[in-house]
Amino acid sequence: MMKLYKQDQGFSLAELLVVIIIIGILIPVLHRIFMIPVYTQAKGLNFVDAELTASLYAMSSTKNGVLGEEVPSNCTVKLEDEELEVHSIECYSGFGQSKARAKVNIFLQKVSLFSGDFEDLNKDGYEDMTGLPTHYNECYSGFKGSAGSSFKDASCELGGEYLIPMFKEIYQE
Repeated sequence: MMKLYKQDQGFSLAELLVVIIIIGILIPVLHRIFMIPVYTQAKGLNFVDAELTASLYAMSSTKNGVLGEEVPSNCTVKLEDEELEVHSIECYSGFGQSKARAKVNIFLQKVSLFSGDFEDLNKDGYEDMTGLPTHYNECYSGFKGSAGSSFKDASCELGGEYLIPMFKEIYQE
């Protein structure tokens, strides 16, 4: 019969079984403790790579007004809105648990919701429908510390150098 008490040399069978069970429990826990930071850091680096690739392609395409001829590897371009010519590029980097993806929109057409809809019929320096000032703050006397706050009390020219670009169509003649 087997003896279950400690021998002078080595471990008993019961002690050996306890050690094996403890090691069996600790190995998966230790693996998670040490590997999660490694996976997290790898996923972060892969996300940076994917986002940089997608952003550079989107910026280049938006600037040129057409999609780039060569789509980067591990990326796909998809049409999001045909009327506004909005596309999206989605890029992947890495594999397995460290795989990351990034998605960026590409605007091939300048989008301005109010373009051409502004009016300043009384030429007072304020847009008639919204009441927004059509020039930068320097053109309104209230911002200069003088009495009044109208455009006419200031020393700017309507449509001059301080015109906010979005309102340029109002003062073109």
